Amino acid sequence: MGMNHTVYVNKRAVMGQGISFQDLNSLLETIEEVEIVEWNAHQGNWYKEVAEKNAEGVSTFIIPSVWALTAPESFPKEFMNVLGSGKVRVVYFNKKLDAPNYSFPCLSIPSDRGSLIIEAMVNMMGDSSDRGLHSLFPEGTEVLTHQNITGVETLSFDLEQLFKEFLKKVKKLILHKVKVSIALKSLIRWVYDNEPTRPEKIEINLGFANNLFGFSCRWKTSFPSFNSLVEENSSLKGIASSTSSLWFNFFPKRKEIEAFGLISFAMDAQNSFPQITNAYSLGLKIFPVEGDLVNNQIKTFGISDSKNLILKKYVGIEEEESVELKAPAEEVDVSVGVGHGVYVVKSAISGHGVTLKDLNSIIEASAGVKIQNWDATQENWMSQAVSLVGNEIVTLFIPSFWLLESSKGSDAFLKHIREGKLRISCLQKKGEPPHYAFPILSVPSDRGSLILEGMAPLVGQAHYSGIRAIFPINTEIVSMAKTSELDKASKNLDKL
Repeated sequence: MGMNHTVYVNKRAVMGQGISFQDLNSLLETIEEVEIVEWNAHQGNWYKEVAEKNAEGVSTFIIPSVWALTAPESFPKEFMNVLGSGKVRVVYFNKKLDAPNYSFPCLSIPSDRGSLIIEAMVNMMGDSSDRGLHSLFPEGTEVLTHQNITGVETLSFDLEQLFKEFLKKVKKLILHKVKVSIALKSLIRWVYDNEPTRPEKIEINLGFANNLFGFSCRWKTSFPSFNSLVEENSSLKGIASSTSSLWFNFFPKRKEIEAFGLISFAMDAQNSFPQITNAYSLGLKIFPVEGDLVNNQIKTFGISDSKNLILKKYVGIEEEESVELKAPAEEVDVSVGVGHGVYVVKSAISGHGVTLKDLNSIIEASAGVKIQNWDATQENWMSQAVSLVGNEIVTLFIPSFWLLESSKGSDAFLKHIREGKLRISCLQKKGEPPHYAFPILSVPSDRGSLILEGMAPLVGQAHYSGIRAIFPINTEIVSMAKTSELDKASKNLDKL
C-alpha cells in the first residue's frame, strides 16, 4: 500500500495547456489513495506555503508553469529541504517550446505531446511509492527486465537479447527498434560518463500498453545529492529529443537513480518529440524514505534459457483471502481480409500528419491487407474505380476534396457501392463539410491518435467483426442480451 498522498491543484496550472481543470481532476480521481485539494496560492507566496507543509504522507503541488519558469535564482533553505525530503513535490505542465527549470527540483509534464504521454505521466505523478515502470501502465502489464548490464562492451548483445524476447509479445517494436536502441545506448553511456564512480551494473526495463512504450535504466549512484540531476546538462539533449518524455526518479535512502523514457508508438508519434535545440530532462521525482517499494506488490517470473532476463508484473496488495485468478481469454482466430484490395492515392494523406508507412502498418496488422498505391486523378477516379471491381472487395482511399467536388457517379459506380463491392474512404478534419452524395467512411485525422488508429483498421477489413474491428485481436468484449422492454434494458445496462 502506498503512503497517503494529497495533490494540491492551482486552477491556473492548466491555463493555456489545452486541458481543462475538470479533465485534470477526473484523471486524478482515478488514482487510488489520492486526495485532491483546490489550492489558492499566489505567485508571490506559493513556495512559502509549500515549505510550511508538514502533513503525514506525500504532498504534491501543481503550479502554473510561469511560476516555475520565472522563479528566483535562489529559494529559502526550508523550501529546498522539504523538496529534498521527497515528502513534498512540485509539478507543472509545460510545452515543447518552454524553457527548462533548473532552480529547484520538480517535474514538468508535457501537455502538447499527445494524450498518451500526459495521462501516463499524471498517473505516475499520483504514485506516492515506487512502482518503477508499472506506474505508467495499466495494472497487470508485464515489464521485461535485463538485470545485469555491465558495460558498453557487451551492450549491443544485451539489448539484442532483450529486444528478441520483447518482440515475442510486442511486434510493433520492430518499427521503432532503431530509435529505442539509440535512446537506451545513449542513456547508458550518459550514466558511465557522468557518474563520479562507474556503477557495477545497470538494470534495463521495457514495458508497452495502448501504443505507449516505456523504458527505464536503474543503477546505484555515487552522486552526493540530487543536485546533479537538476543542473543543465547538454549531453542529455540527444536522448531527450529521441523520446516523448525523459525524467529521473531519485531514491536517497537506497542511493539509486532510475531514468525513464517514454516513446509514443501512435500514428502521430512524431508530434510528441521535442526539437533537439530545446530538448532536456523533464525533471525529477524524489521518493521519501517511507516510499520504498513494497516487495509483494510486484511478482517476478524467470525466463527459460536466460539468467539475466525476468518478467515483472504489478499485482497490488494481496488480500489475505484467497483470490480466484481468471484464466486468460482463449485466443480467437480471426480470419484476415482475403479478397480485399485497398488502393490509396498518395495525396489522400497530405496535410493530415500521417505517413503512408504508418497507414500501411496499421491496416496490415489489423486486416492482413497490404495497401497499394493508386495513380488515379480527380477527373478519372470514378471510372477507374469501376474498372477495379472484380471478385474482390475494393476500398479506395482518396483525398477528401475529391468528394466535395465530384459528381454522383455513374450507375455502375453507385451499384458497386450499394452492393458493398466498392468502398470509399478518406481522412477528414473537423472543419470539413460532410459528404452525402453516396456512402463513404471518413476517418478523423485531428481527433487524436486513439481515434485515428481505432478507425483506420475498419478500412482494411473485408469481413464483419462488429465492435471487435476497432480493438486488438483477443480483446475481451462484454455483451448484453437483447431486450425490447425499456425498464429491463436500463437494469441490464447497469449490470453491464
